[in-house]
Amino acid sequence: MSAELTPERQLNAVKDYIWNNTPDPSFEEFDKVQDVSYHALSIIREVLKFPEMVDQIKLGAACVIAQRGSGIYLPMNVGKAENTPDSGFTNKEIKYSIYALGKSVVLIQNPHFFDSEQNLELEKSNQLNLAGNLIPAGAISTPDGTIISVSGFTAEQDRAIALAAAVKSNRLSREQATEIAQSGEKDSSEYMNSLLELQY
Repeated sequence: MSAELTPERQLNAVKDYIWNNTPDPSFEEFDKVQDVSYHALSIIREVLKFPEMVDQIKLGAACVIAQRGSGIYLPMNVGKAENTPDSGFTNKEIKYSIYALGKSVVLIQNPHFFDSEQNLELEKSNQLNLAGNLIPAGAISTPDGTIISVSGFTAEQDRAIALAAAVKSNRLSREQATEIAQSGEKDSSEYMNSLLELQY
C-alpha cells in the first residue's frame, strides 16, 4: 500500500483486494463463524473494561473474522474509537480497521501462515505494509481455515485475544494456542491464559 494514500483510501484499497480475491460466501458458511465472532467481540469488550485500559482511555478496537476459501469476511468495530483522533489517521477506528484488515490479508495471501507476524519473515518486496509500517502480530489462523484478526491493543495483546477466541470457539486446543502464543517475538501466552478465565 502506498504511503501517499489517505487512511480512508488505504482502508478501501484493502477492502477492494478482499472483495476481488475471495468468492461469495453462502449463509451456511456465515453460520460457521458466528461463535468465533461472538467470543472475539465478547473478549474485546471485557478487555476494554480492564483498569489499565480505562487508565489509557482505550475506547475501542477492531476485529475481522474470515474463513479461507469461503469468501467470509466480517470486519467489526467495538467501542467508540472513532471519537479518538490519531496523528497518522483520521481517527483510531479507521486506524484499527486498516490494521485488522491488513493482518488478515497477510494470512489470506500466505495460506501456510498461522500468525500475521510471519509477515516479517517474507522477502522485503513481499511484506505487506500500511503507510510504511509493517503488518505486526494480531491475526491468527486455525487448522479449519478460520482467521481471527484484532487491532487496537499491543500486537501481543491483539494476538492473545485472537487466540483466546479461537480456544473458546473450539478452533484451537489450549496447547495449540500456547504454541502459537510462544512462537512470536514476544510471548503472549500468559495474557492469553488470563483471557481464557474471563466470564461473559
